[in-house]
Amino acid sequence: MLSFENNKDKLKYLGDKVYGLIVDSGNEGISNHEIAHELQIETATVSGLTRPLVKNGLVEQAGKRKCKITGNLVIAWKVKIKNTLF
Repeated sequence: MLSFENNKDKLKYLGDKVYGLIVDSGNEGISNHEIAHELQIETATVSGLTRPLVKNGLVEQAGKRKCKITGNLVIAWKVKIKNTLF
């Protein structure tokens, strides 16, 4: 059971790091490849960490643009701004 708890803590830590990079990216956004490069983890791991952020309404697509790592056209992620005035 210790292994499960360690993995759970590591995923939470990585999820927080992913969200932090998305916040820091501003309106330009950041791609999964760029996040993976920055955190030195697999892109597939980043994909698994961004999906819950999208599902929970914390991040959204910033649009498609050229990836700074691969040079391919990719989806970039940005923080979802909620209108709290109304």
